[in-house]
Formats: sequence, structure tokens, C-alpha cells
Amino acid sequence: MCVRAGLEVVAECGVRVFCDYLAVESLTDRTYGQVFELESTLRARPEFSAIARYIQVIARRSDTSVNKVARP
Repeated sequence: MCVRAGLEVVAECGVRVFCDYLAVESLTDRTYGQVFELESTLRARPEFSAIARYIQVIARRSDTSVNKVARP
């Protein structure tokens, strides 16, 4: 979709890779920190971002789309 819109994907990562599968009410401050660290580490790995609840994509206009923009 991004390419068809004339965008170049700069970064892609998963959001909520595995935390939805944990019993959140049993997390202590220490284990929450560990979960946060693990989420932050794994979210950029394709095999984990593929199973994430959400995907975050950062894109910019590609060089070819800039040339297609009408100039005044």
C-alpha cells in the first residue's frame, strides 16, 4: 500500500508482540520492566512483528513520487 501511494518504507515494527498473551494483573514492576524490554527488542524482528497485534510503519515520499508532484 505504501509503495502504491508513492511512499518509501523507512521502518516497520510490531506493536504488542506478545504482551496480550500475558496475565497483566500478575505483573510486578520488575516483570513489567522485563516485558517492556523484551517487547522493545523483539518488535523490529520480522518473525515477531508478523504476529504482533498492530504494525507501525514509518514512511516518506519516495524520490520517484517527488518527481511526479506538479510544480507551480
